[in-house]
Amino acid sequence: MDLILLETAQDILQVRCAVLAVREAMAEVGREVPLQVQVTFEATGTMLVGTDEQAALAALESLPIDVVGMNCATGPDLMDSKVRYFALHSTRFVSCLPNAGLPRNEGGGWSTTSPPRSWPGGTSSSWPSTG
Repeated sequence: MDLILLETAQDILQVRCAVLAVREAMAEVGREVPLQVQVTFEATGTMLVGTDEQAALAALESLPIDVVGMNCATGPDLMDSKVRYFALHSTRFVSCLPNAGLPRNEGGGWSTTSPPRSWPGGTSSSWPSTG
């Protein structure tokens, strides 16, 4: 195993419990691998329980995590400012795995709010220049 990934976390207390359990399990088996944690921000701009990116990153930075980041829920357009904040303020590696936006039913079929074809030239191409 190269890495343990905890993803789509909606609550910082959930993250804390999971991180401590993973570290305890690693200690029990005598093997350490990098730990990556990704939280999810809703279209409202906060995690499901109301945590913003500043509070989320402060909590993540206090835990024994190797990579911090975000995934799911929104497309790259709504993650841009949050991933920039993480990149500028985190002491850890930063990851970001956006969805193609929120799914919606249109005429009996599904579509997304940010289809991948809209990404080139959009905000996602500018992320690497953030640092």
